[in-house]
Amino acid sequence: MSEMEPEVKRFLQKVVWTLSGALVWLIINMYLGIYKELGFPEGRVTVWNILFYCFALLSLVFLIIYFFRLWKNEDL
Repeated sequence: MSEMEPEVKRFLQKVVWTLSGALVWLIINMYLGIYKELGFPEGRVTVWNILFYCFALLSLVFLIIYFFRLWKNEDL
């Protein structure tokens, strides 16, 4: 069997890490926002709603920073 070229392997690893990271982020926020009903204030805004939106925004910022560093790094 032939070995995969290192450049192609690194590229595919980056793609997999990016897709899986985004999917995990999305599932966590969907679970908290929809299933735990933190994304929809009913009647009035609670502290839990504010914490959920702060968590979603901050985790998105950190995820984007992680993706930039991942794709900038040549070693993986």
